[in-house]
Amino acid sequence: MAPQAEDNSQKTIPPHAGTSSPISNGKQKAKRVELPNWMLWLIVPLIIVLLNVVDHQRKAEQAQPKPRVVAAAPAKPTQAELTQQKAEADKENLRPITEALEALSAIKPKECADAPDVCLSLLNGFATTLQTAQGNDLPAEGKEQARKLHSQLASLQVKVMPIIRKSYVKLLGQKLWAHDVEVSINDKTLTLVGGVFAANANIQQTQEELYPLLRKLRFTKVYYKWSEAATRFTHYDITEAYPDTAVVAWDEYGNFTEVKGE
Repeated sequence: MAPQAEDNSQKTIPPHAGTSSPISNGKQKAKRVELPNWMLWLIVPLIIVLLNVVDHQRKAEQAQPKPRVVAAAPAKPTQAELTQQKAEADKENLRPITEALEALSAIKPKECADAPDVCLSLLNGFATTLQTAQGNDLPAEGKEQARKLHSQLASLQVKVMPIIRKSYVKLLGQKLWAHDVEVSINDKTLTLVGGVFAANANIQQTQEELYPLLRKLRFTKVYYKWSEAATRFTHYDITEAYPDTAVVAWDEYGNFTEVKGE
């Protein structure tokens, strides 16, 4: 066999021969880019200016007033609707007067003798209803009904007030019996007789306690005696007393108001 010729030409060895490639190993290092100083001095001021512009724009948007949402004005009611509303209001204002007239017609004088406190409260309730109704914008029919209520209430009071006074005096006598006090009535004059009234302090205290009730019952005079035969005694004239024909409303604070018939 003929000997092979030896190739004496120099073989080219590729770079990194026998070593692994950085790319194949996935460990290629990123190159760091360094900006020249003159470029940094140019970019930084531009960034600051840009931030200032953004901040100024944000403040301007916050300072700008928000648009107000104005609700649409409600449509004006028609004449027919106004008439209907007025009719409903008149009916509502008239209702208490109508109910009071019905309740007043059902009161019997004998019932006031058996329950004077209830009857007295009812009279005040009717007067208060009339007072409130007169403060409203009543139609012609309502004003006529109010006058009717006033007239009927005044007529009823003339009948029942003497009965109420006598019934109250009877109850008062039963209450003061244990204190040896006798109570009597003569029309609108109340007389209390008892040894406790020898002391002025007892007279004053009793008068102050009875005064609100005396006004409601429309007494005009009160006598305090320490004995039936006493020639010296104390009496009070209740000048604020109303006649039985007067329609009077009172409140829980002791304020009395006469309600006139309009």
